[in-house]
Amino acid sequence: MRNFPYRGEDTPLRLFVAVLLLVFFAEVLVSTVMISLFPTRKVFDEILSGAALTVLLAPGLYIFLVLPLQREVSERRQAQAELENRVRERTAELRAAQSDLEQRIQQRTAELEHANQDLEKFLDQEKAMRAQLVQTEKFAALGRMVASVAHELNNPLQTIRNCLYLIEMEKPAGNSGEFLALAASEIQRLSELVAQLREVYRPRAAGQMQPCDLATLLEEVRQVIHPHLQHQHVTWELVPCSEPLRAFGIPNELKQVFINLALNGMEAMQPQGGQIRVRLAENPESHQVGVAFEDRGPGIPPADLPHIFEPLFTTKETGLGLGLSISYDIVQKHNGWIQVENQPDRGAAFTVWLPAATPSDLI
Repeated sequence: MRNFPYRGEDTPLRLFVAVLLLVFFAEVLVSTVMISLFPTRKVFDEILSGAALTVLLAPGLYIFLVLPLQREVSERRQAQAELENRVRERTAELRAAQSDLEQRIQQRTAELEHANQDLEKFLDQEKAMRAQLVQTEKFAALGRMVASVAHELNNPLQTIRNCLYLIEMEKPAGNSGEFLALAASEIQRLSELVAQLREVYRPRAAGQMQPCDLATLLEEVRQVIHPHLQHQHVTWELVPCSEPLRAFGIPNELKQVFINLALNGMEAMQPQGGQIRVRLAENPESHQVGVAFEDRGPGIPPADLPHIFEPLFTTKETGLGLGLSISYDIVQKHNGWIQVENQPDRGAAFTVWLPAATPSDLI
């Protein structure tokens, strides 16, 4: 339903004209009734006077009533238009502010999520560093104790070995020679054990550290263990890096670590044999280079993973449990670390991370 059209600047004029017409028709109606009831000259004159008065008053009423009302309506229309424009502008500003706020909230949320991930990563690294520090301190204390005990055992072992040699030179009769050979064999095994124990803690001169080309060291390792590879039916696959990688360390000690890890991987794949996959890797963020030894054996039981680098811990029937401990100690002294993980398909992967040689080290 539409209301009375009180809209637009000409609405007062239309209202005024409508009132005049209503008054005019009312006068005509009244005049007709009066003339029909009182058909006199006096009544007719009064009707004409009223009509004339109405005509005379119409311009004044228009000037004093219609024009001010028309101006007021025009001003209100203009004010309403300005208000609508301001409302539209303010609405657009609020929408823009809301969109900007949503974008800032999304950006801040993404920054907080990224910061949270960085914090979790930092906490994991700190936890790993603390565990590594505890392990290092334990190795250092145990190494000093083992080295001291090994040093004290070495002298009497050598004396017993020499005595057995002198007795064997006299060629005793009967089964004595067999027993002496067995004793000499056990003394030899004890001497090797003491020698390995002494390697756990041995001071190093700083001048021995030098840049080492990892590809060259690995080729020398392959040549050393080549007879073992053939005998145990194991193939050697080297996955090189796009650029030559150099670590800062002692070549012979790093070779000892690599040989030990390769031999462990070969033993894990017996008696079937398999493949030793050696990968070179680089971590520019930590300025480290890595050498990964991957075998295709049964892997490492999860319960044994926290203990594999502990001295005298072994799962082999004939092992001494010192190879990985000595290797870990050597890498620690090179300011590196060894990462161990079971591969998804099968087998284990040992990755040796070492400090990368800087340009100043090459001078």
